[in-house]
Amino acid sequence: MTEQILISKNDTMMLLGLNSRDAMNRIQKDPSFPAGIKMGVARQAPVFFCRAEVMAWIEEQKAKRPVSPTHFGKIESQECVA
Repeated sequence: MTEQILISKNDTMMLLGLNSRDAMNRIQKDPSFPAGIKMGVARQAPVFFCRAEVMAWIEEQKAKRPVSPTHFGKIESQECVA
């Protein structure tokens, strides 16, 4: 069983490496992005995301990238180390 750790919206933005505006656009407009979990019924209730789902989404995005991007010039290694 995978451990289900919930992370805040701010932590999600940090994982994505995006500022708040760009992260919110991605979260709200990208149907492939994992849905948030709202903690409460109030409009201002905090929203959390499952870290494993966000990491899986990031891996999917990495898999979609071109193998040899020409606009970045010569790339020595395609491996991404996090």
